[in-house]
Amino acid sequence: MWTKGLLLAAAALTGMMLTGMMLTGGANAQQPWPQVGTKVTVNGCVSRSPDNLCWIVRDTKTQQVYTVSSATPPFGPLVQKYLVHLTGTVASDITFCWSGPILKDVSWYMYIKGYGYCPPKK
Repeated sequence: MWTKGLLLAAAALTGMMLTGMMLTGGANAQQPWPQVGTKVTVNGCVSRSPDNLCWIVRDTKTQQVYTVSSATPPFGPLVQKYLVHLTGTVASDITFCWSGPILKDVSWYMYIKGYGYCPPKK
């Protein structure tokens, strides 16, 4: 009796894990993250993450969100109004930010004439 209960519980847990993997795999298939070590170039709008802990940038072309907290020079509040061009390398670092792939060695500049390209925060 004890063995049947364990077998049934293991089967149910395996089924839930497989279902979760299929659902997650489907989401990743829509927008796969770049491989670690890939150099990326992004034109996008910089903002704070939903939890307000990290700087993120959303690529205007692909809509991919990247975590860019290690940018040089560091971002300030003024940069949220302007479109930026940045380059960085996808890292395998672990962080408390869950916004997107983490970029390291980030360098960037603002398009000064780009005022209005990034929507104001509500």
